[in-house]
Amino acid sequence: MSSLNHCIKFELDIKDENIVFKDYFYKSIKLQKHKIYEAELIQPACPFCGSLALLHNGHLIANI
Repeated sequence: MSSLNHCIKFELDIKDENIVFKDYFYKSIKLQKHKIYEAELIQPACPFCGSLALLHNGHLIANI
């Protein structure tokens, strides 16, 4: 695990090992400066049935 990924997870108190933080940047929203984190959810297998044949066909941008 990279040190950036570890630091962000520690700062946000995230325990999920499937979330990998790629980077962060600052963005002005309504004249206020916000820190934006870019992350990816990696699920190699279905959490319900264990199938490895998951179809990863896109990305979802979500505000957390």
